[in-house]
Amino acid sequence: MRAPKVLLHALVWATASIASLNCFAMSPGFEQQWQHFRVDHPYHIQVVALSAPNNEGHRLLVISEPPPHVTVAALQAIDPQVFGELMVGTNPIGEDGWVRDILVDLPRLDDDTLRSDLDSLWTCPQK
Repeated sequence: MRAPKVLLHALVWATASIASLNCFAMSPGFEQQWQHFRVDHPYHIQVVALSAPNNEGHRLLVISEPPPHVTVAALQAIDPQVFGELMVGTNPIGEDGWVRDILVDLPRLDDDTLRSDLDSLWTCPQK
């Protein structure tokens, strides 16, 4: 019976740690979506994930564990209007480990702009 209590404690601690790192007010539900992503994938995973649009047309873009050259400044250089609202989320692992993700609150975009900006992620300028 001890193992479930330890796991529950770890999930509560991880969720509390994640929730304390807001840099701006994300669209409602986006922080919770990211928390669920990290509960499902607590360790190292490198993906680009895009949510469905919410009622206002905003989408959550998660760039999990981006390579070193994909920085906040590099993303904002691609399109400051689209990549202007972002934060770096840190998910703790174990005693002193962590993984970091870039979370972007994408505004309502037409399909062509969304496709173009997502394609630009693959050519993000290197330092």
